[in-house]
Parts: sequence; structure tokens; C-alpha cells
Amino acid sequence: TFLNKFLAIYAICLIVFGTALNLFSIYICRRPRLKNTSTFVILSFFFFFNATSLYTWNLDTFLALFPSLAPKQANTTGSDINNDNILESFNIFTCKIFTFLQYFSLQAVAWLLCYINIDQIIKVIQ
Repeated sequence: TFLNKFLAIYAICLIVFGTALNLFSIYICRRPRLKNTSTFVILSFFFFFNATSLYTWNLDTFLALFPSLAPKQANTTGSDINNDNILESFNIFTCKIFTFLQYFSLQAVAWLLCYINIDQIIKVIQ
């Protein structure tokens, strides 16, 4: 349907533009005048993990709605492969990598936001 195609295109646009803009933000945070400030160092890590968090769900959504672009899956057991998580069901290596990326990057982003708040509180108190 039209909505499914729109969601797939939206998911791939989030990956492309989100990665590009996060990398640009990392570049800005690593500029010589800003890289010595603790907040911008933390923000550069924040943008990196934010970019990695874009891939798992959005790429799965895109591949689920355009199955011809998905990698060929080996069906050795004779049972149907669950297409809910295409990247995780491809093989054990991609399952571990993308599951780790999904959980670790989102947790890292949340903890880095907490650390930025603590850093700002310390700067205000001083």
C-alpha cells in the first residue's frame, strides 16, 4: 500500500540524513575551539551513538517493506523465517551485532544525556 511504501522511504531517509547530520555534528564538536570543552566532547560521543541507533529499526523497516532488497536468507530448518527482524534473522553474527547496537546505542545516548546534565550542573555551581 501507499502508507507502507511511504514508511519505507521515510525509514531510509532517516538513515541517510540522520547519519549525515550526526557526522556533521561530530565534525562541529571536534573543531579546535570546541574540542577542549567537556560538553562538546560528550556531545560528539552522543552524536556518534545517536547515528548508530538509527540503523537497526529503520533498516529493518525498509527491508521488510522492500523484500527484494533484503539479503537472501538460508532456510536450513525447513521452518518459515520470521521476517519481523530481517537483519537479526540473517545469521548469528548479524543477530548479535544489530541486537547489541540497538540496545547499547540507545542506553549510551540516555546515559550521555544524563552526563551532560551533570556536567552543566557542575559548571553552574563552580
